[in-house]
Amino acid sequence: MIAKRQRWIENTVRELLDNLLKNKDQSSAWYEVERLLIKEALEKTGGNQVQAAKILGISRNTLRKRTQKYGFLKEVKIVNP
Repeated sequence: MIAKRQRWIENTVRELLDNLLKNKDQSSAWYEVERLLIKEALEKTGGNQVQAAKILGISRNTLRKRTQKYGFLKEVKIVNP
């Protein structure tokens, strides 16, 4: 399970960076990668912050602060994991 999750994260980051760096500077690309990874993790876990934080390798408190920073917690579409 961990290896599958790690591959998903690596592939997602590579794809996002490739697409973002074509048109943006690195700082805005990093912002977008982080925002999209957090959003995707929350969607995959049905909005469960503890599980999403575990997937991302950060604490729930850090995840909560970053969702507030990016201002999208309420817009996350919950899907069946």
